[in-house]
Parts: sequence; C-alpha cells; structure tokens
Amino acid sequence: MTFVAASKFLKSIRCRYASLSPEIRDALVYGLSAIFAVLTILVSSIPLYRQWGEIAVGAYIAGTLWCIGAAIYHKSFRAGVTGSVESSAGERQHGWKHGWSRPRVAVMCIVMCGSTLLPLALESYWQYNPAVYSTTTKHAQPEVLVVDRAGQNILRGRDPYTVTSAKQVQDSTQVPAGQPSYDAFFPYLPAMAVFGIGSATKLPGPLGNARVMFLLFTVAAVLLALYINGVADDNSILGFQAMLVLPSAALPLSTGGDDIPVIALMLLGLVLMRRHKLLAAGVVLGMAASLKFTSWPLVLLGLLVIYAVFSLKDVIKAVAGVAIVIIPSVVPVAMANIRAFVVNVVLYPLGLAGIRSPAASPMPGHILTSAMPSIHHTYSLVIILAGGIVFLAALKRWFPRNPSSLASFIGWAFVVAVMLAPATRFGYLVYPFDLIIWSKVLRSGLADPLPDRVSSSIDSSQVPATV
Repeated sequence: MTFVAASKFLKSIRCRYASLSPEIRDALVYGLSAIFAVLTILVSSIPLYRQWGEIAVGAYIAGTLWCIGAAIYHKSFRAGVTGSVESSAGERQHGWKHGWSRPRVAVMCIVMCGSTLLPLALESYWQYNPAVYSTTTKHAQPEVLVVDRAGQNILRGRDPYTVTSAKQVQDSTQVPAGQPSYDAFFPYLPAMAVFGIGSATKLPGPLGNARVMFLLFTVAAVLLALYINGVADDNSILGFQAMLVLPSAALPLSTGGDDIPVIALMLLGLVLMRRHKLLAAGVVLGMAASLKFTSWPLVLLGLLVIYAVFSLKDVIKAVAGVAIVIIPSVVPVAMANIRAFVVNVVLYPLGLAGIRSPAASPMPGHILTSAMPSIHHTYSLVIILAGGIVFLAALKRWFPRNPSSLASFIGWAFVVAVMLAPATRFGYLVYPFDLIIWSKVLRSGLADPLPDRVSSSIDSSQVPATV
C-alpha cells in the first residue's frame, strides 16, 4: 500500500508540474537548485562542496528571477493589449511551449556557465595553483586524483591496478606522500583511466584535468542523445538541465565526480536502442560497462529487453557491440593481474578489501554498518543475495518492454540499492534522478522507427509509468 500511495503521490506531482507554464517550470527548477546550493553552503562538511555552492548560487538565483520576470511579461501579453501584441505573445508562447525557444536556451546556457563551467574552471585552476587561493581543500575530489594517476600509468604502459592487498596499502609502499591510503585503489574498470591521460600530456594542468574530460565527454554524449531522440518538447529541456545545469550534474562535474559521463553513455545507449540502432547501442552501452560496474545492471537488462522484444538477429547485434568494447578494453588488463583487479574493482567497493571505502551517506545501510562494524561483511553478502532475489522478483512482475520503462525500472532499482548499500554516497542518487527523468525524454521526441510486429508487442499500458 505504501508503494501504491507513493506512486500516486509522484504521479500527482508530475501532473501539477506539467500543468505549469514553461517559464514557471524553469523558475521552479532553478529556484530549487538555488535552495540546494544554499543548503550545501550551510550544512555540507566538505569544503569543496561549499565552495561550489558559493559560486553557483548566484547563477541559480539569477535564472530564477529571469524566468519569473519572463512569466510575468508573457502573462501581460497574453492579456491582449493590442492585436499585434497578442500575435507576438502567441509566437513567444508557442516557442516556450515547444521547449527550445531562444530566450529559454539563453538563460539555460547562462545558468550552466555560472553553476557548472565557472566552478569547474576555478577549482581546476586552484588545484594547480594553490598559492592563488589557499584553503583546507585540495580543490578536487579524490576520484580526480585516482583517475589522473591511472591515466598516467596507462600512458606509460603500466598497470593501473597497483594495489593487491590491504597490507600493501597499510605499509604505504604505493601511497604518495600526503595522500590517504584508500586513494591507492583504482575502483573502476580500465577504460575510466582514459579520462586521466590528459594529465600526463603536455596540456596545461587545469586543461588536462580528468574532470575537464568528464565534462567535455558528457556534453558531447548528451547533445548527441538529444539530437538522435529529437528535442521538440519540454521533456528534452528538463533532460538537458538534469545532465548539465542542475546540481545533480553541476556539483559532481565541478568537483570531479566520475558518474556523470557513465550516466550520459547509459542514456545515449537507451536512445539508440529506441531508434532501433542496436549495434551502435551495444557499442555505447559497452563503453559505459567498461567504465564502471554501476552501469552493468542497465546494460545486462537492456540486452535482455532486446532479446524479449526484438529479434534474435537484433540481440546478436547488440551483444556484438558490447563485446567489441568490453573484450579488448577490460579483459587484457584484468587478466594481466587478476588478483589486483578483483581487490580494486570488486572487494574494495564492497568494503571487503581490509580498508573501507570513504564513501559515506546518511542512508540506512551505511548507518547500520557504521553503528555495528562487526556485521559489515555479513551484511554486504546478505544484501547482495537478498537484493538479487528481490530484483529478479520485481523484474518478473514489471518486466520493461521499451527503453523508457527500462530507464524507469533501473532508476527505482538504484534508489533501493543506494538506500541499502553498506558503502554508498548520497551522490549516487544522481543515477535514479537522471534515469527517471530521461524515461520521460525517451517517451517523446521522434517517433520510434520500429517494425509493425515490434511496435505491436510493446504495449506501454502493460508497464507502469514508474516502477
């Protein structure tokens, strides 16, 4: 009953949001973003996050005020002072209604510059020039340093997985001076090291920074996804905002979170799947799967959906696309030192490597294991087994039969996983946030170019809007 009530509540929120004018919708999302930035300044325990809030809050406030002013301006025109004014207002309203009007894009770009690009540029510069702005923070999340080091190792022909045991880390044989012991691990799949290669080149330090590569890659993937999917509605605007403008993206992109490019690839893969470009979808999903294990649930379930909905030939194309990327990028590196690979990529993120991940959050799973450290290993194993059983049961009950319902299903599965995982970050909620928003984007845009037999088999009424 609780689940049904929550589903109805979310549906009512969506309906009320959709009934608002485009100007007010933008004012609402920018206003909530401004509140988030203020709360980050006031309550965050991480100096780097507080700095982001101090820089970004002005852009969000400006965007909110501009949109409120635009709403009042358009409302006065809609009142109909003169015939020519009514015509002009009608044109403006038509543009806003269909999403990508020039004024709306202009304010969105301004807000993105102030909330994402400016903080990233300043933090990257301060990271390499600490004397200019010296604080207690290193101006970069640990992920940036880890990925940069892995990229440097790859470029020099070395194994990015240098840690094979907790004792090795504790002896400080692989840890640079002043660097926390947990930063010696590389808890990603090998392709993630590509984003750190720029730091080993002749590029100026700030430009070769891994988070700059994260941003450039994300922008390219999101724009391509929107172009392929079609951008003629309000859902696509919200999808762009979620991935590049709102705090869900602006904060991690500015400080160095590595999850945003992974999510961008996941979404691009879903768009290609929707457009029935299954070989390309497989390649893109394979790229996501070669970066981080967090993408694997969507990749594996996506292949299962293709198998259930499309033809055998289509699923072979998708599997081939995934294999083309995964086999050469992951297998050779993993087999070169399988022990180090397992310790870094599997055991360490699960808290089973002898040194716990710094990942922390006010989520039930983390709170429980922090209060009772002795049950940490047992709890991790139980959650993996029980979670797998529940996931399969939910899959049987709500099997997704199109990319939109697939994004929604995986999004809600992520919510549960983040809540219960023993070592998790609050920032991991960006996965369900973006996936659920993009489930709406995947329902709009261009019409699906599916054969009649496939279209008839995809009955969206059989799949709830939110799983």
